[in-house]
Amino acid sequence: EKAMNPFVVTYSAVNSFLKCRHQFNLNYLLGIRPIQESKTLRIGRMFHQGVRLIRQAEPPAEIADIIRLAYEQPAPWVQSEESQLEWACEREMVVALIEGHAERWIADEGACFQLVEKPAYCEIVNPTTGGKLNPDQIIYGCKIDAITSLRGPGEYFAKTQRFFLIETKTTSQNVMPDSEFWALKRVDYQSPWYTTCARANGYSVDGILFDAARKPSIEPGFVYTMDADGKKIVINKATGERARRKDDKDWKQTAGDGEEAAKRPRTPAEWHDRLAEDIADRPDFYFGRKEMPADETSLEEAGVALYMIAQDILHAIEQGALYKNKASCEYCPFKSICWSNVDLTNEIPEGFERLTDVHPELAQEEVV
Repeated sequence: EKAMNPFVVTYSAVNSFLKCRHQFNLNYLLGIRPIQESKTLRIGRMFHQGVRLIRQAEPPAEIADIIRLAYEQPAPWVQSEESQLEWACEREMVVALIEGHAERWIADEGACFQLVEKPAYCEIVNPTTGGKLNPDQIIYGCKIDAITSLRGPGEYFAKTQRFFLIETKTTSQNVMPDSEFWALKRVDYQSPWYTTCARANGYSVDGILFDAARKPSIEPGFVYTMDADGKKIVINKATGERARRKDDKDWKQTAGDGEEAAKRPRTPAEWHDRLAEDIADRPDFYFGRKEMPADETSLEEAGVALYMIAQDILHAIEQGALYKNKASCEYCPFKSICWSNVDLTNEIPEGFERLTDVHPELAQEEVV
């Protein structure tokens, strides 16, 4: 049973198909998804929503309020006091990243947006032969983050006005200019596919900017408990009492043997300020941006790849060639289904749901 007619091929669907055809079947043909959104996807989604609001010229203070409001309804796993603190700290991390991104790039982005966060679809054409897949069977779809003319200094600016497709992503990887992250992005087909789709929809795209935001490598952690005079509180572990110096003239400030400095978890507000300070001190650690290949040779290579993969997808669906690949099991969200041989004909396993729209990422949804 096809999830859509015509079937919409997205970058995520291609990755799923190439990893494991059975995962692709569950994900995009049967529409089965985990109910609980992963932390990685949630952070990326919230960050994108904040950046979209920045590009739509919403006031920064209002954007922070909107993102915090979106976190008011916690995920089902948020039950204990510890998990509530984790949830609140994630919220403040996202807010700090959005604010830092605005500070880092908004001066360059403020010229003229052709679009912000818009779904786009196009026919799948082989740029070498001109061959076209039947659009009644299969098309390409994506959500373009932004297309804009840019202003300001930087390696990707030309003297004449150029329009750039901006692709924004959050990552845990190093995004410094000489990191491997950028080498891998240069051989990734996502941005060229988006560019081809944008042009097919009539948008002017002269270049591609990949915009990376790195999630923090530091944790909220703890802060020392201070007394009314601003001094650390050192506790004797044996007695539970506050420790004094040997001369008994004052409270100890450094823990010795059998002692510990009293600590408490950093509050969400304190974590926001700590992270905002770190972002301000080293913005290039958190935010990277580079121009990706958008020449005709690169676009042609990517276009041929999409055409051939889409052909493979159609053939696999028609022939039922949707077999498993055990090499992809370790991090697959569907492994519990495969390993237990669940019959999906009439049953949806616990923790999963069936979607009627297998591409919710293409919807233009608001933060509420």
